[in-house]
Amino acid sequence: MVLHLGDRFRFFGELASSVLDGRNGGPRAGLDEEKMYVHQGFFDLGLWKSGHDRLTLRAGRQEVALGSENLVSTRDGRNIRRSLDGARLTWVKGEWTVDLLALRPVLDNIGYFDDPADHADSFWAAYAVHPFRFLPRGNIDVYYMGLDNKNVPFDGKGTGREQRETVGTRLWGTTEHWDYNDEFSFQFGRFRSYAIRAWALSIEHGYRIDSVPLKPRFGLRALALSGDHNQSSRTLGTFNSIYEKGPYFTYAELFARRNLVALQPSANLNLSKSVSLLFNPAFYWRESGSDGLYNIGGGVIVPGLTNNARYIATQGSAQVHWQMTRNLGWFTELGHFFPGEFIKQATPGKNINYWTSWLDIRF
Repeated sequence: MVLHLGDRFRFFGELASSVLDGRNGGPRAGLDEEKMYVHQGFFDLGLWKSGHDRLTLRAGRQEVALGSENLVSTRDGRNIRRSLDGARLTWVKGEWTVDLLALRPVLDNIGYFDDPADHADSFWAAYAVHPFRFLPRGNIDVYYMGLDNKNVPFDGKGTGREQRETVGTRLWGTTEHWDYNDEFSFQFGRFRSYAIRAWALSIEHGYRIDSVPLKPRFGLRALALSGDHNQSSRTLGTFNSIYEKGPYFTYAELFARRNLVALQPSANLNLSKSVSLLFNPAFYWRESGSDGLYNIGGGVIVPGLTNNARYIATQGSAQVHWQMTRNLGWFTELGHFFPGEFIKQATPGKNINYWTSWLDIRF
């Protein structure tokens, strides 16, 4: 529901229902099932406007995506999309866009309209975007983020309160053939009595060839997210991807982007104007042999000290996108995971097959 009152006020409301049936182990808490809930309910208030420059306040329950969504995303790909309660102030001045945010995530309980704000988790940020003409058609993002989570686990360090701050920058752009998206983040703060010192680096580059059949795009994604290198030290080195993007490598999402090194080449082929085929294998290592493997909910899947092996898994996967009409789209992904030495030594080490299919209807 959308309501406009003049040029300065807009209200947006959205109800949702997310249900699941047939999953081994049942629905995952906060990710898979919520019978009926208010997903978004916010108002936009225009505080000031002069030409293209403006200052806008958004308050209420809302989806938030910042930059390439490496740290703050809508959680696409999971059965319940992410929403947050709070306020967002957006200032557009010339070529600058600056956002100030103060938010709490929503508790995605399984019942009807049982989704209050999570008062154990607070998030605030300042995010700025500006053209960066030292690079071809370049742009730069600079940001600061704060997180206060009263109950979070880390391998070898226990469970407790995390007060973490993140600073970072992103360089990105698209030219006639090349596209690039490179980001670096550093984190500091406190976890219980431990000092936080963590970092992340991601590099994504692609090259398109429009003059040949299938108009292919060849890409390479490489990233490293720090892990904890000494469980007995007074420093925590595990990077926290905060409200990380959902299907970053694959829709299977077998593990989170913590204590991870990954390499993912890709080839995208346009089979027709409406159908594309993407091959995107990937290779995964632990960044630290002392830290564990984490799931997307933040828990530890496999403790780090079970063995010294670094290699986690090899992924083979392909995706098909078919835009049938303007309002109707179909997507499917097929993947297979081959366990690496770390998984083989710490678990039964079975191969995993994964398949998903989506029908997207937009009004």
